[in-house]
Parts: sequence; structure tokens; C-alpha cells
Amino acid sequence: ALPVGFQEGFLLIRRNAMGPTHPGTEGARTGSNAHIARGMRRGSPTELRRRGRIHMAVVIRTHPIKIARKTQNYFAGQEPESAMSVTELHALISLLEDPDEGIYNTVKQELERIGEAAVPSLRKALEEDGHGSVFLDRAKSLLDQLATDEIRSSFADWVDSNDLGLTTALLLLDQYVDPASETSTLREDLLRIRQDIWLELHDDMTALEQVRVVNRIFFEHHGFEGTKGGAARPTHALPSEVLRQRKGNSLALGAVYLAMVQELDLPIHGVNLPNHFILAYCDGGHLGEFSSDGGPGSVLFYINPFNQGGIIHPEEVSAFLGHLDLPVDQGHCGPCHPVDVMRRLIGNLAYAYERQEDLSQAERLRELLFFVEGCSAPQSAERSE
Repeated sequence: ALPVGFQEGFLLIRRNAMGPTHPGTEGARTGSNAHIARGMRRGSPTELRRRGRIHMAVVIRTHPIKIARKTQNYFAGQEPESAMSVTELHALISLLEDPDEGIYNTVKQELERIGEAAVPSLRKALEEDGHGSVFLDRAKSLLDQLATDEIRSSFADWVDSNDLGLTTALLLLDQYVDPASETSTLREDLLRIRQDIWLELHDDMTALEQVRVVNRIFFEHHGFEGTKGGAARPTHALPSEVLRQRKGNSLALGAVYLAMVQELDLPIHGVNLPNHFILAYCDGGHLGEFSSDGGPGSVLFYINPFNQGGIIHPEEVSAFLGHLDLPVDQGHCGPCHPVDVMRRLIGNLAYAYERQEDLSQAERLRELLFFVEGCSAPQSAERSE
């Protein structure tokens, strides 16, 4: 026999799930239960039985009486945010492993209705041990679907925000590639590197002295380096992997370096130099101005993160562009917008996955690239005016 609490929970669920036992008894219920019963009786008998089974499973896996009332409200069509707690949501997610395809589809639809609010619980469930392959495949597929919408929304918010910190965008990109990943460790690693650099900086330092400190901590103390040769690999193009392995291609390594110096409020910006991604240390008071030779007048010098933070004179960049028959202008050698850095980074990562024949991930990243380009189109128009 079930404990009293479970018995009461089942009776409450069963009564409302199956409708009135005798004609004319509906009015004896409270107004709330009558409303729930009407909602629950909608659908075929098979669907009602499935919903009743889901109710009982959620109840037995959580608190038997308190949760019974909330799950009735939830399946009666009330807003999920006000009807389900984290514990209840976790119980619902556990039903993804049910062998009954009808129950799985019903649970899937309810989780889709909950939307982004279900993403943290899905991530937590995937981290737990003991799940079978059916649960893992279903939960991962659903998480990919829900997290994609959430992350795209977050990218749109990032593009629209006034504070375009690159750290936020890098973490969003990592979660887009692997929705089940946990970014807290990566954020802590970034903050630790930033703290190590900040302790060595002083207000009376020159621009070159500041960069030397950053280079010493970033490359010598923490061991970052550029990859040498070989085919394009996602592990060398994804910023989170650069942080883990302390190694990356010029773009991903430069993006991590740039995120660090942004956190330190140093006037360093990305530069969309063709075939190479470098950084520019700028005179903040003259951004957007041009020198007598047409180059960006705000740039004091350039930094090459792929070469241990080596300093590059503006004349060298001008000569490089001349060799390629390209103009020395803001678009080729001036400081670029953080959104432009992310667009180039996403495109580079998509290419790396394509080279590794992971065409599905490459296509997902190109979809993200088109989305970000669409979000940033108004800002691009403003910057070109």
C-alpha cells in the first residue's frame, strides 16, 4: 500500500484527470477543481490517460499533495512559470526516457511550451549520472532546440546593448556550440587572468609598458601560444578551447586577448586586417580621426597576439596593405566594432567545423552568423554614416 500522502496525491490527480465519476457531480467540486476538470477532459481518451499517467509520475517523484495541485494547474493550461517549481520541472524532464512515444511527445510539447525557462534544468539533468541513451539523446536534442532560441535572443540583446563586452559574447558562442556546457568555469578563468594582469598595472605606465605587462602575464605566466600550421581545427578556433588548452589560431587567440584587455579598460581594439587578425592600441580621444597618409590617426601602434603580443608599427601595416593593393583606411586597419570581431570569429569557426566535415555544426554557426549580421545591420549603417 502507498503511504497516505501518496494515496491522497493519486486520488486528487485521478479524480481531476478522469473527470466526474457520476453525471451531475461536477458542481459539488470547488470552482477551481471544476475549471481544472473541464480543461483535463479536452482531448481523446488515449490522450487523457497519457496525461493522467504523466500527472501521477510527476507527483510520485516530487511532493505528493502540494505538487498534485500545481501539476493540475500546469496541465490545465496555466502559465508554466507560475505553475511549476524547479523540482516539478526536473520531474517532468525525467519522463523524457519513457518508452511510450505518446508520453514522450506530450512531455516534449510541454517543455517546448515552457521554452527558455527549461534550459537550466535540462543542462543539469544532462550532467547527472545514470541516464540511459534514450534519455540523453532526447534531452540533448531538446536542449539544442531550446538553447538555440535563448542564445540567439541573448546575442540580439548583446548587439543592442551599450556595453559590448567581448567576454559575454565569447561565452554565448561557447554555449551555442555546446548547449550543455557550463560557462562558469570559463568565466572564472577569464577573471583570474584579468586579476593577475591588473595587479601588475600602474596608472603611470606608458602604453607600451602596459602592453608588455599584459604580454608577460598572458603569454609567459599563463602559457598562451598560437598554433603552428596544420588544418583548421574547431579546438583552435573556439575561444573556450583556447582557454582550456592555452593554444589557438590568430583570431580565437586574439579574441581572448582582446576580452582580457577590455575587462581592464585598456584602449585596445580589434582590427580587421585581411588574412590576419591583429589589435590596435588607440588614443581614445582621437578615435575615428585619420592621419596625413589616410590611416587611422587614433592608432598608436598595433599588437600581434599570434606572435606573443609583438608590437607592429603603423607603417608596417600600411606597407602590408600596399602589397595587397588595398587602401590604408579605417575599414582595413582601423579599430573595428566588437560585433565585427564576433562576426569574423563565428565565420572562422564555421569554416573549421566544415573542414572537419561536421557540416551540421558548420550550418548552425552560419545560421548564427546570418542572425548576428541581421541584428547588427542598423549599427553598421550608423557606423558608416
